[in-house]
Amino acid sequence: MEITIVLGLLVLAVVLFATEKISIDIITLVLLIVLCGFGILTPKEAFAGFSNDFVIILASIFVISGAMQETGVLDMLSTRMVYVARKNPVLLRFYTIFIPGVISAFMNNTTVTAMFINPLLGMARKMKLSPSKLLMPMAYATLLGGTCTLIGTSTNVAGSAYLESAGYEGLSMFELLPVGAIVLTIGVVYLMTIGRWLLPDNKAESVMETFEMRNYLSEIVVMMGSPLIGQRIFFSDLAKTDFRILNVIRSEGVKIYPDMFTEFMGGDILLVEGNLDNLLKIKETAGLEIRADTLDIYDIQKGDVKCAEVLITPMSDLAQKTIKEAGFRQRFGMVVLAVYRHGQTLHKKLGDIVLEAGDMLL
Repeated sequence: MEITIVLGLLVLAVVLFATEKISIDIITLVLLIVLCGFGILTPKEAFAGFSNDFVIILASIFVISGAMQETGVLDMLSTRMVYVARKNPVLLRFYTIFIPGVISAFMNNTTVTAMFINPLLGMARKMKLSPSKLLMPMAYATLLGGTCTLIGTSTNVAGSAYLESAGYEGLSMFELLPVGAIVLTIGVVYLMTIGRWLLPDNKAESVMETFEMRNYLSEIVVMMGSPLIGQRIFFSDLAKTDFRILNVIRSEGVKIYPDMFTEFMGGDILLVEGNLDNLLKIKETAGLEIRADTLDIYDIQKGDVKCAEVLITPMSDLAQKTIKEAGFRQRFGMVVLAVYRHGQTLHKKLGDIVLEAGDMLL
């Protein structure tokens, strides 16, 4: 009976992990509670894992990785790497393979991979290269680099912990280095020579797509005295500029889905979809202003204002938060003018949009 319950829970866990509908930590804790409830594990056995050397070492690795990420050490290194090699594809390829491989020997390789994704995507766009030409070798290099030390990958730590539980001596920090260094060296040489010809040449959207081709969701305010006031929305001068007007927010937060008879009124907040060029032309249109991520109107017409795209990565702490909850303006000194999400149209106010990995903020 117990083995049936364990196998059933194992299958359920795999399905839940695959669907990613529930957080992994919640799934594992619930499974632990269920196992205790059925008497398969005693309370002592259930809590024993939290004091296991393997778990503590892994937790420490993630703390160190998080500290390096928050302090910008890896960001600085990766940015410097692509800056030096920006005009030399061969040198860039070597840096892309060698540097992440070496770093991953002393950090969790998954974290290292995540840290190098953004700079390499940006460099691929600038050099008009397929991202897979840079990202795949980097991913392989971090895997190979992780074999050099005990903490390079969680697999090594788990193997050492198992040896100790079986009565053998655990692995030391650099015990794997002689073999790992040879494996990493061979891997670097292979990826720089034979491997480069086997990489796919996928032209991703982030490389091929220009600003002008990308549609953003943004909010525009109809100022008092605007010539648009009184015009029917679908037949107005704004509608002729290739903007798609999704809905209108009026006084007291009343949301209106416009029809052919709806007219503009002073103070209307328009939720619109349009490309970057059209969006920035709003500042040249009398009586219209771009609304920022808070209720304040941001003066986009200042000469020192710069526009940039910000990608929300899977590692970002902004994911699963709204722009307001994240305190984006207060935290970074920037305002969100628009959001792009894989071609989807978002029917919410910008400040209420829950950010997801892959979102592009203007």
